Amino acid sequence: MESPAKKKILDALAEATRHFAWNDLSGLSAQGLAECFGVSRNLVSQYLNEAHGEGTVIKINTRPVYFLNKAALCERTKAEDLESTYDSVEELMREAAARKEKIVSFRKLVGHQESLKQCVEQCKAAMNYPGSGLAVLLHGPTGSGKSLLAAKLYDYCVQRGLIG
Repeated sequence: MESPAKKKILDALAEATRHFAWNDLSGLSAQGLAECFGVSRNLVSQYLNEAHGEGTVIKINTRPVYFLNKAALCERTKAEDLESTYDSVEELMREAAARKEKIVSFRKLVGHQESLKQCVEQCKAAMNYPGSGLAVLLHGPTGSGKSLLAAKLYDYCVQRGLIG
């Protein structure tokens, strides 16, 4: 269960991600958020690193380390399938520009951000598995969207260059 303090900090990070300037990320560091909430930097850093481990936060490994809410950044930049860790702000900017609406959108799938999010992420991980990927078995009742998901995964693989 997420603590109220962690939720407040992560909500503030999401809001800050929606409105930051690329040349000023000062409010997106553990120190900046700690000062904003009047708590220790170590506590904020712990919360942010936990969220990074869960895949909801992007981490930029600079000095200081910056954090961005992944969903808010994807929405803001119209880029999908961003990585969770970057070595510089410039690398993230290049990646976001390169992936801007070029990767297949799974948005047509009902539940793509909630109930199906883990399923879609697992399918993408299987497609990207080193070598030739992993087999995926889609099952469910008639009309549940298996063919639509399979078509989206195929398009995703073609666009990523995983298949010809």
